[in-house]
Amino acid sequence: MLGEQLVLMQRGNNKHPQSALVYASLQDVLQGNATSKVVCYTLPAMDGIPLGFTDGIALPNGSILFSAVAENTDDSFNDGACAGAAMGIINAQGQLVRCEWLAEPHKIEGIALDASGTCLYAVTDADDPTVPAALLEIVLEGWRQ
Repeated sequence: MLGEQLVLMQRGNNKHPQSALVYASLQDVLQGNATSKVVCYTLPAMDGIPLGFTDGIALPNGSILFSAVAENTDDSFNDGACAGAAMGIINAQGQLVRCEWLAEPHKIEGIALDASGTCLYAVTDADDPTVPAALLEIVLEGWRQ
């Protein structure tokens, strides 16, 4: 949720490399009359594998902090090897203003901020039922918006 807007994230892939944010009025969605605005993004790539959104958090200033992974797959349902992971910010005007690769290519699938807004918790998915998900703690120095 971003104010009164429901924001959905569409993950890109090798075949369709653009990711997207879909904005709709929550009130309209609840009444079954939703129209939406779609904003497409071409995120950076790692060795030709495009980043795709995996999760996002609305920040108090209207920006969105997002996680993204470069997963080597041609569709958004079948898993592929994770070539890299990144965190980024889309400002309140919908512009991609920051996208930085993480040192480790963990396949981050979910994120949450602590109450102070300076520590990010991230959950990974190894795409292997024998490997448990990891809970990562990422300190976001210099990311306050």
